[in-house]
Amino acid sequence: MRALCHAKLSRATWIKITRALGEYTWRDVEHGLVYAAVDRLSAGSPKLLREQLPAQATRMGFPDIDWEPYFASGDKRSATPTKTRILQLIHQLRRTNSSTK
Repeated sequence: MRALCHAKLSRATWIKITRALGEYTWRDVEHGLVYAAVDRLSAGSPKLLREQLPAQATRMGFPDIDWEPYFASGDKRSATPTKTRILQLIHQLRRTNSSTK
């Protein structure tokens, strides 16, 4: 989710990524809630997403999410996540998910 909060994505890419994440079975309830909020916003702009996510989660009944881990840029040496990198991360998530079933 952190990568989505920092990547500039086209509408088509955004849809592809959120659909791929929609097929993932979230092991952490909070991560699933954050995904649901992201999916409802349908924003491709990272700035807009970071501005709107807390309010969206609150409207969904979850005002107490700590947004710092999601909005932190992570390793300051790394560049803004690319579409390719985000898709790699999703592939890793899905592979991990299928191996734990």
